[in-house]
Amino acid sequence: MKPHIKNNWGMKQFSLILGLGLVAAPLLSFGAANPAAEDKPAQAAPSLAENTGQADAKSDEQAFMELAHTIMANNKGVVIGDTPLSEEHRKWNEEVAQVSLNNAKLAGQFLTNFPASKHAADVAEAERQLLLKATYAGSSEARSRLEGLVAEKLKAPGLDEVERFKLRAVQVQAAERVNGESTEENRAAYEHGVRQLVAEFPKRPEPYLMLLQATQGLDTAKRRAAIEELSSMPGVPEMVKQRVDGMLRQLKLAGHPLEIQFTAVDGREVDLAKYKGKVVLVDFWATWCGPCVAELPHVKEAYEKFHAQGFEVVGISFDSEKSALEKFVAARDMPWPQYFDGKKWENKFGQQYGIDSIPRMWLVDRDGNLVDTEARDGLAEKVERLLAGKQTPAAAK
Repeated sequence: MKPHIKNNWGMKQFSLILGLGLVAAPLLSFGAANPAAEDKPAQAAPSLAENTGQADAKSDEQAFMELAHTIMANNKGVVIGDTPLSEEHRKWNEEVAQVSLNNAKLAGQFLTNFPASKHAADVAEAERQLLLKATYAGSSEARSRLEGLVAEKLKAPGLDEVERFKLRAVQVQAAERVNGESTEENRAAYEHGVRQLVAEFPKRPEPYLMLLQATQGLDTAKRRAAIEELSSMPGVPEMVKQRVDGMLRQLKLAGHPLEIQFTAVDGREVDLAKYKGKVVLVDFWATWCGPCVAELPHVKEAYEKFHAQGFEVVGISFDSEKSALEKFVAARDMPWPQYFDGKKWENKFGQQYGIDSIPRMWLVDRDGNLVDTEARDGLAEKVERLLAGKQTPAAAK
């Protein structure tokens, strides 16, 4: 599967001011780093000796800014997948693991030098996330340090629910992958851990959303059964029910019409029901989404080649700034209509159809029915087949 940007399920406490976030190029992506598209990871972070010797001469604010700069300068992503990684990706992960581990040590040293800093909580969270990232990338040292750190923190008296949940969630996430790869054993351990989180924190939405995320990669029948089970759980928060309903609607869409009607940013009236007789690509995307932008040349190529034969594109933008979208569309010469409501992940049609990652490209056939929800792979060939009245190799799922 190609890289894409995945919604973080609303768990904003995991999004740090230091700009961290686990990144996974082939399957998940919260931030950056596809080794096929970027340079190698930045040089390793400065050694502890280079930083700690001057601690007394620095204010905690100066030290914090230097730490934040170092982390951001080395914030490369982990390549993950459900199939064995290539040698190139394994090497990339080894480098990411070492840099992330070094940065985690710097964060730990900051906490030693400035335990009363107003930034201490953020740095502590950064340390855990860096260790988790290094763990995903395959560092056994990071895994050991993370397990010890979290276990020790959980013993602290007076932990509030938010902090306890963060710590327990990191414990569960650490079991999900080894060397960027997910095995049946890892997936089972992760699901078991998430179910424990649901039991421990039944009123918090995040564990349910993590459980929903765990259904990714299952075949359609198993995924639908798992989501329906989740939907029937007692006490599921309302916002989770809304997302679950969207997922179920998406799974039931195969072979049925999409209800999409709006006024585009350029004033055009769009109604998918009136596109019957044409093949339509519905492109869920955003200007801030790197993989979306990377797909644009392929979309334009297909549009230019097949538009005269009855191929149309409808953009569903997950942007938050209309002016940025309009400027981007004009600069890239994108002639098709764009939906915009400024709500980003809360986008009307994203919510309606359970879109949890972008780019997502869906193909609608001449009869107006959704026939492919994975149109990125071999887009031009699929469009050509549908224009000829043939089914695409990948049916909607």
